[in-house]
Amino acid sequence: MDERENLPAKLAAQGLAATAEKRGSLVGRGLMALRKDNDALYRQARAVYDRGGGIRNWNAAKNPAISAAFKIFQQLANENYGKAFYPLSILYGGNRDIEEGKNRAQHFAQLAFDWCFANQANQDAELWCDLGQMYELGCGVEKNDERAVHWFRKAAEQGDELGQFNLGLMYEDGLGVGQDGEQAVYWFRKAAEQGNADGQSWLGLMYRCGIGVPQNGEQAVYWFHKVAEQGNADGLVNIGLLYKYGDGVPQNGEQAMYWFHKAAEQGKAVGLVHIGEMYFSGSGVEKSDAQGVYWFRKAAEQGDADGQFELGYLYDEGRVVAQDYQEAVKWYRLAAEQGFTEAQCNLGWIYENGNGVPQDHKEAVKLFRMAADRGNTRGQESLRKLGIDWKK
Repeated sequence: MDERENLPAKLAAQGLAATAEKRGSLVGRGLMALRKDNDALYRQARAVYDRGGGIRNWNAAKNPAISAAFKIFQQLANENYGKAFYPLSILYGGNRDIEEGKNRAQHFAQLAFDWCFANQANQDAELWCDLGQMYELGCGVEKNDERAVHWFRKAAEQGDELGQFNLGLMYEDGLGVGQDGEQAVYWFRKAAEQGNADGQSWLGLMYRCGIGVPQNGEQAVYWFHKVAEQGNADGLVNIGLLYKYGDGVPQNGEQAMYWFHKAAEQGKAVGLVHIGEMYFSGSGVEKSDAQGVYWFRKAAEQGDADGQFELGYLYDEGRVVAQDYQEAVKWYRLAAEQGFTEAQCNLGWIYENGNGVPQDHKEAVKLFRMAADRGNTRGQESLRKLGIDWKK
């Protein structure tokens, strides 16, 4: 157990909270009213944050709703409102447009962890979920999957939908607990039945892939529709994919395009990538390479790694667009920096051959190893051909 788990409860009194307990004084009553207003502001911002995926790397400047939530969290943090520290640390970490974002992220991560542990006895499931995510991500504390499971389970057993969903993910990935598809399905279902869109989406995926349950396309469609009805972007993409491939529903390109466009309208850039693919294949729409490139570029410019890779590949191969290795390097690099292993491999080959960049054997090996360490077999094979044991 982390030694900071024994922080005295007095650290929970973050100035405002401590003074507000003096209910008998005029100042105390005023501060209680202020805190009530802050609670309402926090709930408003937190709802947007959770709908937007929470721990994903949001770029606030490119998402008006998240940007508004970000500003509320900043305002609350300035008033020492402890619950705002954790989401603020994540948003600083994912916002490349804020100078010193990394340092600010680390600052608020430390404040968040200390504040959450000081308040851990408050029977607050949301706080427990945040602690679990901090341990899972190594945010303000050393990464520890077992401790993450502990906190997610506390929240889940209290009936909290986010705790249930996160615990399901830990079972699905085998992080901090033995990998167990049936347990993952159990917790995803618990969250899904409470209307949690992520739980519904993952439950649909488990049925689609036959993990933890018998494969069942109809059940996958049922849960993806539940997600889509909430306007959840991941659900919209998933149901579009079902129609695209005829998985559990009759194949229908026009329906696939409809759902991909709905996802794109929700700010889901991968929806743009699928729209581009539909134009290239002429499925559900008149074939148009120019439109395919247009939608790939839109996704890439929004920071989507799939879109960046696809656009880089077109420039690399000279397909539809004039071959341009410098443009290929530009887009491959952006995707590679997000951990996209195929982009890392292709960028490695470019450096190995000196296409558009000075030939650089060390850089190629570095990129191949990055991909290999993430399980990419092409990266592993590229290292073997160079006489390098990728496991070292």
